[in-house]
Amino acid sequence: MKKSKIVYLWKKYPDYKRLQLSSIYTGLGSWISFIGMLVLLNQITSNGFQLGLLWAISGLAPILFSMFTGVFVDKVNLRKLIYRMDFLNTFLLLIYILIPYMEIRLAWILFFVTRFLIGIANSFASVASQKAVRNIVIEDDLILANSLSYTITSIIRLIGASIGGVIVSFLELEMVWIVAAILYGISAINIFLCKWKQISSVKSDKNFKDEFLIGLNMVQKNRLVGLVLFSAVTLGIIIGTFNLILQEYVTEIYEMNKYGISILYCTEGLVAIIVGYIVAEKKLLFKNKRRYSLFYAMVGLGWVLFSFTDNVYQGMLSLFIFSIGTTILAPYERYIMQTQVPYEVQGRVFGLWSTVTTISIQLGALFTGIIIETLGVTFVPLLSGLCQILMAIVFCFLLNHSSVKVISQPNISKESH
Repeated sequence: MKKSKIVYLWKKYPDYKRLQLSSIYTGLGSWISFIGMLVLLNQITSNGFQLGLLWAISGLAPILFSMFTGVFVDKVNLRKLIYRMDFLNTFLLLIYILIPYMEIRLAWILFFVTRFLIGIANSFASVASQKAVRNIVIEDDLILANSLSYTITSIIRLIGASIGGVIVSFLELEMVWIVAAILYGISAINIFLCKWKQISSVKSDKNFKDEFLIGLNMVQKNRLVGLVLFSAVTLGIIIGTFNLILQEYVTEIYEMNKYGISILYCTEGLVAIIVGYIVAEKKLLFKNKRRYSLFYAMVGLGWVLFSFTDNVYQGMLSLFIFSIGTTILAPYERYIMQTQVPYEVQGRVFGLWSTVTTISIQLGALFTGIIIETLGVTFVPLLSGLCQILMAIVFCFLLNHSSVKVISQPNISKESH
């Protein structure tokens, strides 16, 4: 039998295998702790306003700071940064154990500080991990590596929250933080054992502000990179509407029990896993980048169609279309960042991309509430989906092969594999 390309990738790049295993450990730890934080918030707040305020502020603070993490990432040893951030999170997560036993004001402060620091550490590790792939994997294998990464993320998304739910349901809340801390600790050890040789970064005497502006100038000069950043706005808004809309449709429109949400989540997640695996096995990458406008449009079309559904089966079909588009786009966008952005500034561009996406997700959640109150729930996926289709049209018209310059990347020696 023909060997799986995923097996081939992990055998060819042992350090990439370790990087992927670490993403599994930290992904599970992140989802488990996410469920735990929701339960903890209910314990230290007395009403919905307090819960929403503390959750929003503690979440937004690291998002705004993370925009500038890339400047730092571009100047340091990536492997050391990743395992140090994972080790830091190992100890920070254990602080949550103390919070329920504190006076309420001190509990709020400690919750805010701890979540802020964990968010910053995750931001550093995430940007560094995305950039590190370019140290390990040659360009011909990047689309395979990125597809595999997205497939693993989809699997973790399906099972991580479930594990967290089981722990908080049958065990003490303290076990959430202990299990999550252990997972981050294993990840840190795993990255510590990696041996990839880091590509040297270009040294610069510019101040922090000028260094950050270099990344912005890179986005402005390269149309492909700029369009990926532009797409992060509309895709982020849709992601921000996703969770709330699925819940509203299941309870209000489909008139189902809440298990209907699990059916929709599993549909989207399973399609992402299957399509991601196919993309990885086929190393699917279109030379004509305009073809990706069809998949941007497919995401919007799937979400628009969802707005017209009145039962769970129609919803599953809409999410089938939606998930195909998002799964094909995810490895493509990472490939563009890794090959079109000069290595020495990839950290700040990845950081900017992550920040734009995350802020757009928050805006999507905000718009969801406003639109539901003013126009009704069905207009949320309709309007956000139409914005995505409009973005796809703009992508198609703006993208011109003659205007795209391929950035030469440093060669990676065999020792770095």
